[in-house]
Amino acid sequence: MPSITEFAAIKLKAPYTVYTDPLPNLLELVRKRQSNWSSYEFYYFTDINDDTTAYLITGWDSVPAHHEWIKSDGNQELLQLFEPYMESVSLRHLDMTFDQDIFQAKEIVYEHENEKTMGKEGPESGSPRREVVWTGRAIDLEDPDSGYHHLTIFSRAWEEGSEVNKNRIILKRLDRME
Repeated sequence: MPSITEFAAIKLKAPYTVYTDPLPNLLELVRKRQSNWSSYEFYYFTDINDDTTAYLITGWDSVPAHHEWIKSDGNQELLQLFEPYMESVSLRHLDMTFDQDIFQAKEIVYEHENEKTMGKEGPESGSPRREVVWTGRAIDLEDPDSGYHHLTIFSRAWEEGSEVNKNRIILKRLDRME
C-alpha cells in the first residue's frame, strides 16, 4: 500500500532550542510513541542556521491514519507536555511515498514552490555545484493549492551560514535525542 509523507515544523518559544533541556527527551518521547503507533521510522531535522525549530519527517498509511494519532490520548498528552515550549506547529501531508532509506540522509533541502517562487534559482545557486542524489516534489494532500513542496538530497554537505532564500531551508538530521 502506498504511503504518504508527513512534514511538520515545531517552532519553539524563545529562548528554547532543540538542544535545551528537557526538549531532547520530549522529542525522543514523541519519536518513540508516534513510530510505535504508525510503524514508520521517524526523523528529526533542524535548520543548519537556526535550531529553534524541529522538523519531522515520517510516513503514514493515509491522512486519516495520522488524524487518528493526533486525536489519541497518547498524542494529546505529548501536546500538553510540549505546551510550555511550543510556539506553533505547521503540518503538511505530502503526496510522496515515504522511503525510510532516503530520509536517513544527514541533510535535506526543503523548498516550498508556489506561484510567486516558480522558476527561481535552485538551492545550489551561489555555492559550489552539488549533485542531486534524490529529489521529491509533492503537493500537500490537505492544501493542494499551497503549491509544491520539494525535498532534495545533495552529494555534498552544506555549511552553516550558507545563503538560501526564505523559501528554502537546509535541514540537518538530528540523531537520537536522548
